[in-house]
Amino acid sequence: MKTSFSGHEKFDCKISWLPLAYKDIHAFYTNIETSIAITGLGSNKIKSLKQWLNKFSLLDSEKSGEHEFTESAQVIFSKDPYLEKLESLWLLHLYISQNIDKATLYFLFFNEFFATSFTKESLLDRTLKWCEDNNIRISQNTLESDINVLIKMYLKHDTAKEFSSGLFCELNLLRKVDNNYIFNIKNPAELSSSVFYYAFLFFIREYKSDTISVRDLQVGKSSLQHTLGLTEEKFLENLENLNSLSNGKIIYQEAAGIKEVYLRSRPALNDALTLIYNTHKEVE
Repeated sequence: MKTSFSGHEKFDCKISWLPLAYKDIHAFYTNIETSIAITGLGSNKIKSLKQWLNKFSLLDSEKSGEHEFTESAQVIFSKDPYLEKLESLWLLHLYISQNIDKATLYFLFFNEFFATSFTKESLLDRTLKWCEDNNIRISQNTLESDINVLIKMYLKHDTAKEFSSGLFCELNLLRKVDNNYIFNIKNPAELSSSVFYYAFLFFIREYKSDTISVRDLQVGKSSLQHTLGLTEEKFLENLENLNSLSNGKIIYQEAAGIKEVYLRSRPALNDALTLIYNTHKEVE
């Protein structure tokens, strides 16, 4: 099993960093001096940013020896250069939370380890146990650092005295009450139907069957419901909307208590991504 923890030099990814790399990705990877000149970041933050680009899977891995943004990343940054739209943050969250190879802790946190309430200590214990069970050797200090950065990326503070600076704080998925962290499924940031549509297609991209169990999407190894911070009611409501969004290509149905999604055909993932920003523009 391929896994990756830490590597971020203990820096969480700031909202301004990814656009800096997008300005000139080829020059960014030329040498450290050029990277510093382009971004204005120090050498350790440059190393961290390169790790975040991998953790978000924003670079095209099929172009060996080259550094090119994926088609999806190009759409996102061309439509939203400074990541000002909530939709873009949901997409980046989706990418990192489903990247078990390069962002292992994020995948575990939103899928296998999902809990409505936890402490740093309980999350550390579960991660250490998971590593032990999968014969992965890693130091406790490394995992503690990774957990601290993850929490900083998502935590939304409740008081004006505490500034929320994390990349994903506006998604409102994580809050703190005393020493406990609460996964906020009752009141996360608005999730547009077009983002859910894309997220659904992203999740099922490797499914072979045209009939998909809703239960699997809820509590399977990869949980679409948990990743998007939805209650069951909201999750099923979004599934019902897929019919109209896909022009009848995707149908949610329930029979004899069994909930399934049936694919008449598979809409193109890139078309669904473009729809997100076209819909957002119309709303504005």
